[in-house]
Amino acid sequence: MSYAATLVINGSTYNYPAGPLLPGFSVFFRPDEITFHWGVTTDKSLTPAHLGAYTATIFKDGAQVGPTINVPKHWWFARWLYEINPDTIIRSRSGSFRFSPRS
Repeated sequence: MSYAATLVINGSTYNYPAGPLLPGFSVFFRPDEITFHWGVTTDKSLTPAHLGAYTATIFKDGAQVGPTINVPKHWWFARWLYEINPDTIIRSRSGSFRFSPRS
């Protein structure tokens, strides 16, 4: 199962994780959510600025998942999350940790 995201910003298309990528914009794919983060960069040539309106489309194995999301504004160094399945259990009881006091 493979997820991807397409952003359309000011008429330009950016595809994550394949590329092209927007400098300063990161998309993190986790088992339970996809995080969209603007302002994560080590590139000192980028000037901090808020991002205007854009659209985000999520894909799973090449097929669109849900509607295209209209993002009205994205603040510098802010993030938003797309929950893949809010009811997903990542770890079973048998896989959880047990802590015991030291003797």
